[in-house]
Amino acid sequence: MTPDSQPGVSPPQIRVRCAAEEDLPSLADLCRRAIHSTGPSGYSPGQVDAWASFATDESVFRTFILENRTWIAEIAGEPAGFSGLGDDGYVASLYVDPRWSRRGVGSALLSHVLAVARGEGVHRFHAAASRVSLPVFLRAGFRVQLEETVERRGVALTRYRVALAGSDR
Repeated sequence: MTPDSQPGVSPPQIRVRCAAEEDLPSLADLCRRAIHSTGPSGYSPGQVDAWASFATDESVFRTFILENRTWIAEIAGEPAGFSGLGDDGYVASLYVDPRWSRRGVGSALLSHVLAVARGEGVHRFHAAASRVSLPVFLRAGFRVQLEETVERRGVALTRYRVALAGSDR
């Protein structure tokens, strides 16, 4: 898989594999670091803390990763990002390690997940995108259907319901 590249940034070599139970600790750490690193570009410190808190609850995070089919992008054998997809075409997650942020990893991972699902007959995709991940979804052809506010640990967060252009969700 070849990720999108930015001018002057050579794309990394990415290997994608399915997540397993033993990946949970490293994925939770990656998720927390990604939220704390990129979250401040769209959310207040309190909102970032509330958002990242789900990755500290082992039971919640285990469900988040394993109840969806989750793929891990690896670079040099280390997790660089992950994305999960539900059976109904719901893109449940898209997180990139801050070391690889804005290097095409998120776009490449999302493209991979959608391609695998299309090969299995899924043709409608939707997601709840944060302010941070919204540009990645828009570049992949998703369109905003609705802006909404959700509550995490008593803190309001804005996110966007998006659907892939041509999907009827």
